[in-house]
Amino acid sequence: MSKSIRIPDEVYDYIMGEKNAGEKLGATIMRLINVERSGGRGAVRRAKNHVSLLMPREVYTYTILEAFGLQDGTKLSTGDLQKAVDSRVHTYGLLEWFTADGSYIGNRPRWKIRFTSALRQLVVDNCLIREDDGKYSITSNGSDCLWDVYLHIDADARQCYMAALGDWHDDTPKRLPDWEIPEELKEHKNGLREHYISRTKEDV
Repeated sequence: MSKSIRIPDEVYDYIMGEKNAGEKLGATIMRLINVERSGGRGAVRRAKNHVSLLMPREVYTYTILEAFGLQDGTKLSTGDLQKAVDSRVHTYGLLEWFTADGSYIGNRPRWKIRFTSALRQLVVDNCLIREDDGKYSITSNGSDCLWDVYLHIDADARQCYMAALGDWHDDTPKRLPDWEIPEELKEHKNGLREHYISRTKEDV
């Protein structure tokens, strides 16, 4: 028996963008919501790599946008931007801390898949423009996302969050409340249009 659910437009686009080559849609959805089969048909459980072990989305989005400032406005390729994220991830040893990002989905580490998703969404949100030569340039909207905020990482204390410049408490940068973090840097949760996804026995 098949089932149908209604999901927001951005969620549908996100799922399809995260779908690996040859992967069935049901498997993609299970991977994204971090569940796995637990025995009998139809039984699922939360996967071993819990979602709390994923790096904050801002590690990807902020680092991508910040790379343009460090390059003085030069257009950057996907490879350039991935290197910027890779450098930050490995400089601070984030994969030792956020272990789920170091796991493999197929033959790719999860952090590279999340990087690709974040890059794509920044284009959708008009923070980046993909030029005809395949490289990216930052928009004024993208630059505005960096205004007066930064990504605080303290590997020793295992702190990783968005903070405001100059806003400290007891020698520690004060964490920005969620509503003060630019929406373009966070995971997308809402949409305007809706799609139907049908599940069949063959798909799952």
